[in-house]
Amino acid sequence: MLELARAALEAPSRLLAKTSLPDPIRQTIERARRITSHIARKRETAYLAKLLRADPEAAASLQSAITARGRHASIGRPTNALRAQRWVERLIREGETALARLCAAHPRARSLPLKPLLLAARRQADPQEERGRDALQRLRQTLAALFASDPELEEE
Repeated sequence: MLELARAALEAPSRLLAKTSLPDPIRQTIERARRITSHIARKRETAYLAKLLRADPEAAASLQSAITARGRHASIGRPTNALRAQRWVERLIREGETALARLCAAHPRARSLPLKPLLLAARRQADPQEERGRDALQRLRQTLAALFASDPELEEE
């Protein structure tokens, strides 16, 4: 059940919205997703596993939804690195406008140091220059981590 609880926390919200889960389980999943502390999240995941053990019907529903998603999840979806590269190109090309769109689509992006990285990457017209490559690489890595943390973030 602990593995199912971990998978539930990583599953997209759209998938969970389609499954029939009792409110306490749904609320626990939402609460656990907001937790940033490793130990606290681990404790909440264990509590979610306990709730799933107590409700085998909900656990079966969740298991079937996650299993079905796993079979079809990667079909037609770009990897996080590819999505990050596309956004980097778009950010370099459009600048502040694209950054505003990214922040609107993903509120967590506001807390990341994207603007200084973008400015440093745009300042370097020559991608062969060392500082330009470093800034581009850090921007790509930051965006890839952002996309990995929220697989639902769609490209525009």
